Amino acid sequence: MSDWQRLTTTSDKVALRASVTDMDLQDLRKCAGLQLPQKYEDFLRYSDGLDVYSSIVFSTKDAIVKNSRPITQDWDELYMPVAGLFFFGEDADGDLFFFRRLKRCVDRSVYVWRHEDDSRIQIAFSLAAFLEQYLSGDYDAWNL
Repeated sequence: MSDWQRLTTTSDKVALRASVTDMDLQDLRKCAGLQLPQKYEDFLRYSDGLDVYSSIVFSTKDAIVKNSRPITQDWDELYMPVAGLFFFGEDADGDLFFFRRLKRCVDRSVYVWRHEDDSRIQIAFSLAAFLEQYLSGDYDAWNL
């Protein structure tokens, strides 16, 4: 049993998808403009996204859309810049999960952007640690 399979079978609320194609991964890398965390790519090869009430891990196509959409003037007036963020998922309440874009790669640590107060908080040192926390019910956005 793979680590991803072990993690995703801990909850009966998990909805998996077909694995990503190499072309989809290539498109996602192109969108990011940087190398993505290897474990993130490995997860997408296992399941192109993950749903638990919402898309806590976007499909590659949804991630491309979320990271490519033009920032509106309203967004700029309400929030700090998001240019250094690579969104990969969303909680049911609208908070976005992201990796930080660094100079030549995307950081493997997982962060949450809380839309209510525009805060950005590191919540895990890896995608696996984040999914384990989230799927076990230990993730609580309000007590970070």
